[in-house]
Amino acid sequence: ARARALVPDLVVRTSFITGFPGETAAQFSGLLRFVREVRFDRVGVFCYSDEDGTAAARLTPKVSPRVAEARRARLMAVQAAISEEKHGTLVGSLQEVLVDGMAPEYPEVQVGRTAGHAPEVDGRVYLAGPVTPPGTFVRVRIRQAFEYDLEGEILEVVE
Repeated sequence: ARARALVPDLVVRTSFITGFPGETAAQFSGLLRFVREVRFDRVGVFCYSDEDGTAAARLTPKVSPRVAEARRARLMAVQAAISEEKHGTLVGSLQEVLVDGMAPEYPEVQVGRTAGHAPEVDGRVYLAGPVTPPGTFVRVRIRQAFEYDLEGEILEVVE
């Protein structure tokens, strides 16, 4: 809370592993409460898996892969709701976006990212407007928000 008060546009991100050996249902419930309280901007969640030669691979008791995946899905659902709510507050705002190029899944649509989007990890900003070279910063009005992505209209190139 202090960091966010000092830096209003701060983006707080983290990653979690579910199903680490010895993880209890109570500990996982505590993690859910923590994520709800902190309201991270970006979260990645991965299931634990043994890696040969590591100390963790020797730890017990093991959490079943099915339980680890169920916990991962549950944590991601909590974060998706937080992300969708936070993105909703951006609709109508002006954002500076770095153009990355054309979207692989929609070759006629450009995509970019704000300073708060890590490349290849976070969501994207889908861009309507004139085709702009990758690496260009543009000012964008956000028109729609989704769980992880935004959609906006390019208003101008930032000089």
